[in-house]
Amino acid sequence: MKDPLYRQIDIWLIADIFPNTTSTQIRSHPGMQEWESQESIDILIQTIKSLGYSVDLILNPKEFIKKFTLLEHTKKQNTILWNLVEGYGSRNREAYIPAIAEYFGVSCIGSDAHANILNINKYLCTQIAKSISIPIPIEIRIRCLEDLKKMETFFDSKADVFFVKPNLEGSSMGIFENSICYSVEEVKERSIKLLDSYDELLIQEYLPGDEFSVALLQTTEEDWLLGSAQIIPPGKVYDSKTKSKSSMPESVIKISNQNIRNFLENKSLKFVKELRCEGYARVDWKMDSLNQLKFLEINTTPGLSKVYSLFPKILELSTHLEYTTMIQKIIENAVGQFHISNRYQYGKSFL
Repeated sequence: MKDPLYRQIDIWLIADIFPNTTSTQIRSHPGMQEWESQESIDILIQTIKSLGYSVDLILNPKEFIKKFTLLEHTKKQNTILWNLVEGYGSRNREAYIPAIAEYFGVSCIGSDAHANILNINKYLCTQIAKSISIPIPIEIRIRCLEDLKKMETFFDSKADVFFVKPNLEGSSMGIFENSICYSVEEVKERSIKLLDSYDELLIQEYLPGDEFSVALLQTTEEDWLLGSAQIIPPGKVYDSKTKSKSSMPESVIKISNQNIRNFLENKSLKFVKELRCEGYARVDWKMDSLNQLKFLEINTTPGLSKVYSLFPKILELSTHLEYTTMIQKIIENAVGQFHISNRYQYGKSFL
């Protein structure tokens, strides 16, 4: 990047870092499973600096408030917030930073608050997908034990093997091999246990086929770079044990079937545009027993770790996009979107 104006940009990397300790007190919340490792953050910081940008790492709300209060009015237009906050508990947790950015008229990498809230809710996303003719699994949302009574009549003879998972979580949280249930009684038993820890559950027909993922990187207001791959977990289920902060235990392989690749990428792009996502996103798919592809979920804040995240691996495998170039494109797109996106209009009017 040769334009000296870009060199004046100060990037605030706002992140949750997975604690490198065995303390049970610090690791008490399972939501921390989505947080990035220190190694991944260090690599990202080094990459951003190698591109000539200034980088500040912010690790909690207190640090953010202190730094933002001291930010000079004239420097706000040259500041970019990079949202890597996963938080835990709240269904709005991935929207904290985008909402602040829009209110104060400061650029933020990634999608707006609305898309980041929607992406947390798997059920709402599948229903949106269904509304635009994207195939989804047969499913029902459960919020309390009383809702389980609906299940028997809802599925009827449509499915005989089920999959039970939290509706408002990511990183395979709450998913284990016993998430596959072979009877209504097993579903009830599993649901009762999960409802002790999670507000909502999603019960779907079990999809036994191959799993795929599509990485989407925005390059202009209308254009996206697409990459797709088949994902093979080490076990039968892509569960919470698969996730690691030191390596990538799953295999990421090229899709040889051009028809499958075209379907995945075209439908994923259609969904991303329906949600009006910005920056980047990852969309996950799985085949049913008849090898029909079904939409699973979208992640508007996909992991960017060079060590263990699918997003950069898929783009590199499918499009040969190198990690540093990917980071550069993400930053350049954020700069461009800040000047044209309506989401910043209100906040910018006070600058």
